[in-house]
Parts: sequence; C-alpha cells; structure tokens
Amino acid sequence: MWAPVILTLIFISLGLLLMLVLLWAAWRHRNPASPVTSESQNDLKDFGLAETNRWLRGLRVSFLVLILTVFGFHSYWVFWADSSKDSQFNKARRFDARNLRLAESALKGWVLDRSGKLENALIRYRSDAGVITREYPLGAAAVHLTGYSDFIFGAGGLESAFRDWLTQPTSTYNQIRSPNPVGKDLRVSIDAQLQRETFNLLQSGGKPSAAVVLLLPNNEVLAMASYPSFDPTAFTKNRRRLLRHEVAQRFFDEVVRQAAGLGLLSDEHFTVDGTLIEAWAGHKSFKRKGDDQPTPPDDPGNPSVNFHGERRSNATHQSTTDPEARLARKGPGKEARLCYAGHVQMDNRHGLVVNTRLTQASGIAEPTAALAMAAEIAGQGRVTLGADKGYDQKELVRALREYRVTPHVAQKVNSAIDRRSTRHPGYLLSQRRRKRVEEIFGWLKTVAGLRKTRHRGIARVGWTFTFAAAAYNLVRMRNLLPVAT
Repeated sequence: MWAPVILTLIFISLGLLLMLVLLWAAWRHRNPASPVTSESQNDLKDFGLAETNRWLRGLRVSFLVLILTVFGFHSYWVFWADSSKDSQFNKARRFDARNLRLAESALKGWVLDRSGKLENALIRYRSDAGVITREYPLGAAAVHLTGYSDFIFGAGGLESAFRDWLTQPTSTYNQIRSPNPVGKDLRVSIDAQLQRETFNLLQSGGKPSAAVVLLLPNNEVLAMASYPSFDPTAFTKNRRRLLRHEVAQRFFDEVVRQAAGLGLLSDEHFTVDGTLIEAWAGHKSFKRKGDDQPTPPDDPGNPSVNFHGERRSNATHQSTTDPEARLARKGPGKEARLCYAGHVQMDNRHGLVVNTRLTQASGIAEPTAALAMAAEIAGQGRVTLGADKGYDQKELVRALREYRVTPHVAQKVNSAIDRRSTRHPGYLLSQRRRKRVEEIFGWLKTVAGLRKTRHRGIARVGWTFTFAAAAYNLVRMRNLLPVAT
C-alpha cells in the first residue's frame, strides 16, 4: 500500500531537482553578452541572442508550469482522492472490474471432482464481461450437493459444510500478500460426468426418484442425484447484483428526480432526523467478545441466559447473530435493544424524502449523518436545515454554516443557536414543518415493516431502508398530484 506513496515522493524529488536546474539556468543566462558588434540594433532586436534568450526563458517557464500541474494532479490522486469514504473516487473504484475480481474471486477456493481437472469443477469462478462470479456448472443436477454461495457464507451442501476450508488461506504468504486471501480448493469423490448422466436418467423417467452411485469396495460416492431438483442460485445472484450495483439508491434518486421535475421540491428548506430500527438479533446473542469457551446451554434450541447484573456495552460485547448491530436505547429509562440508526433528509415543501442514511447506532450517529447529507445538497445557495434538540451541538452548527446551511435546530437550555437564526420568521416555520418527518418514520415502521428488520448487516438493512423511502415518496406523490380525469 506504500508503493504509490514512495514512488510519488521519488517522482516529486526528481521533478524538484529538475526545476532547480532550470531556474538556475534561466538566472545564469538572463542577460547574455553578444559577441557580434557589426550588426545593426534592429537586427539584434529581431534575430539576435537577446530575442532567442527570451524564447528560451518562456519555454522554461511553460515547462515549469507543466511540471507543477503534473505534480499536483499526481499528488491529489495518491494522497487525497480516496480520503473520503463517500468520495467519487471510491464510488468509481467499487465498480472497477479489477477490484470486483479481488473482492469476489479471492473469497473461496474451487470444488473439484475426483479427477481434479479444472474443466470438471463442481464449483468454480467465471468471468462475465470482466466481472468474476461464482458458478455451478452442473446446475440443477447437483445443486442439492454443492449448495450455493450467499455472499461470503455458503448456504447448504458443500458450500456450507466446508466453508472454513474454502475460505482458509492456502499459505501464510498468500495471506500477507492479499487482503482477501484465496481459499483452499476442495477435491471430492463425485464424478462430474457421472453426476450429470445420473440426473439426466432420472429426469427422463419423469417420476420423482433418487439414485446414489457407489464405488466398491471403499463405498466412495460417485454420484448423488434426485428428481425433481431446484436451482436457487438465480435469486441469490440477483440479490447480490442488487446490492453491488446500488439499485435501491439509483431507484430512490430517480424518484426524487421525478418529484423535482413535477415541482414538488423546494431545494431550499430541509429537515433531518433519525430513528432506531431494531435489528434481527436478540439479547441472548449479545455475548462478550473473545469468549471462545461458552457455557454449554441447557436447551440448545432456546438456551436460558442470565445476564442480569452483568455490565454489557458495545465496547466489550457483540452480537453473534448480527455483528454489525449495536446496543442502543431511544432515551433515558427506555430499554436497550440491538438496533441500527436510520436517517432521512426531508424536503419541507411537501414532506418528501430527498436523502437517506443507515448507520450503526451510536451517540454521534445523528449529527454525523446530518452533516454528510447536508454536504450532498445540490447548488451553491444558502439553505435551511431543521432538526430537534438532539442536533443542537456546537461542532455540528459550526460545520453546517461552513457548508452554507442555516441550522434551524430546536434550542436547548445552553444552545448553540443564536439570534442569527431565531430572529427570522423562517425559523419558526421550519420548527413547525420538521414535525412532519415523524410521519415518514411512522409509515416506514408500520406499512414498510421496518420496526424490526428481517435482514442482517448494514448493506442489506440499508438497501431495504432506502428502497422503503422511495416507496414512501411514490405514495406521497400519488396523493399530492391531481387525479387525471
């Protein structure tokens, strides 16, 4: 990771040395003496050494400007282009085919049949227009045997049973060289050609049936086929593509663009707020980190866990069901739950959602998300941003004003909001309009079913949250637009 930085420093050092040599040469030859004395003054002015020296100085200056431009561009891409997590550089990098190959093909090893030949692999990777995807050549003939890949973790069959083997690095050298080390290949006793022929034979019979082919005398399994079969990989691949290509975000942006085209957005006055979304994980899964030797459960299906009197925090404990969920509570005296934090930015004109965020629940989640969404507001004009008392923080208010955003935040006792904001009539109007954001959260949690999410991980829960916000906008736009007659 330090190679680009070191090469850049060497590149800049050599360039600076070249610049010093050019400057020294320009200074040394600024006024050269002319050895010719018989020519006229006009000839010296038009064709003499003085005019030639002026041209050379101009070329040196142009070359120095070119060097500075190249240095600045190169240094920007090495040191600052990827400093922000949501920068355009990182967004473009996530869709680079080379990075997709590193992120996907380096996750697991291949599963080979008894011959060990790559062309007879039961599970392998395939290049599709530069994108590497996990492929199951036998399809329905062996899906009950191979299982299928659900993100990193396998679901059913060999993918699930040998998950640790397939994801374990092949060597320590490989683990050091790659952030996503290549897993070990697995060789099984199944014969790929015999597996396919066995399934075709059962399929030709047209009746529900099953067959197992053994090799005597060691009873090695050569084929295991059943009919009818199923192929669940189509849904899994589609779901992975939806997440990878940010379909929910693109759909949401298109809905917002349509609302703006219909004149339903103001582009000047906004409201931001957040809510807790209960994770698909319970308190029993919230265990101390590094506890490799847990107490044997009295009931494996529903074990009894007594955590009363135990100090539990996100710093020392983690959910084994959803490791990205965090323990949080809505307010003092409320019970703590494993949650995510969902944030929306609402346009005050008609209460439409114009931006969303889903983060881990923490004490700084709301102001951090508010500042990130405020930075994405289009245009150079000053806008207003309403919020409740939880956003009345000096650092947030100062940062919003640097983004040309006037904070219309409800005031605490020792408030960071002064008369620069409260003396305007628009402040009271923003405080009235901001309450409409609770209607959005109410719809998302009741109609969209986000009171308790059915998914795990920030990527999936965030995808659902953004998609639900787009659905809310469509319902709201239907009610705002006049009915066609």
